[in-house]
Amino acid sequence: MTKNKKSDFYEFIEELDYQGLKGRLWRAPALKPQAKDHLIIFIYGNHSSLERVRGVNQYLRNFGEILMVDLPGFGGMDSFYKLGKKPTLDNFAHYLHDVLKAHLKPNQKFSIVGFCFGFLIASRFLQLYPTWQPRIRLNISVVGFLSGRSFIFKRIRRHMYILGCWLVANRLGAFVFRYLIVNSWMLRCFYGKNTLSKSKFVNMTKAQKQALLDIEIELWHNNHIRTWGYTLLEMFKSDLVNCKIQTNAYHLASPDQYFDHDLIFKDMQTVFKKAKLIFMKLTNHAPTTIIDPAEARRIITGEVVSLFEKEIEVKS
Repeated sequence: MTKNKKSDFYEFIEELDYQGLKGRLWRAPALKPQAKDHLIIFIYGNHSSLERVRGVNQYLRNFGEILMVDLPGFGGMDSFYKLGKKPTLDNFAHYLHDVLKAHLKPNQKFSIVGFCFGFLIASRFLQLYPTWQPRIRLNISVVGFLSGRSFIFKRIRRHMYILGCWLVANRLGAFVFRYLIVNSWMLRCFYGKNTLSKSKFVNMTKAQKQALLDIEIELWHNNHIRTWGYTLLEMFKSDLVNCKIQTNAYHLASPDQYFDHDLIFKDMQTVFKKAKLIFMKLTNHAPTTIIDPAEARRIITGEVVSLFEKEIEVKS
């Protein structure tokens, strides 16, 4: 595979304006001539940014042109609240439609790689805009899901999380959470020691943990806290299982601390024409950051590479 330079990433960032919301997009050409006509739309998940997943997108350039856009409220982009709207799943789906309509050629075909909440957005977009379904080449879920039933939390813990998200999704709760709970001092002292986040720091050196903490602090401070809380509520209450999507789907699963991937796969078999389950080389839900292409290869495994190579008719 072609080796990518880290500096390449920032050369392809452009400003994005959506109804007055300021954000960014990343559009980078394919690294191989055979792949130049294969467009891959990458949709990152909740609590993320362009930088957080830059390694996997640099790696995906081996198989096509990449378009990745900020989501309102994430990656430093203005939130839907600035427009007087809530960050509902449907609003994210409408946003994705509008951005793709503005940046794609008429009837241009493309592949989707949706990361967790990003796959939920992509699926809702295809349900709300079914005329786009024939344009999909590959539809790939990276630890994605279709229903809030897929969370593995016990009933009491689930209700506690929902209550916490509801509090944070309100203006006062978001203010308290941002400045008392996720300020730099609190994150450096306590992040990585609770049940949900400690798995991110397994088998890391002290220097690696420090670097990861710096990234997490930047994410918490760049992302809009109310949007984060509200989108988690949307994830818990989501249910897209009763509306068909006429594409195939490939679900990339991991030993996940959040989701039941057997249940997710059953949902995908119900919703999509065909579904295939592929296991990644991960030890938990997903890395906090995917900056190194070597890390990306644990996600985009040989089986997924074969799918892309078949699509662009490339032989390694």
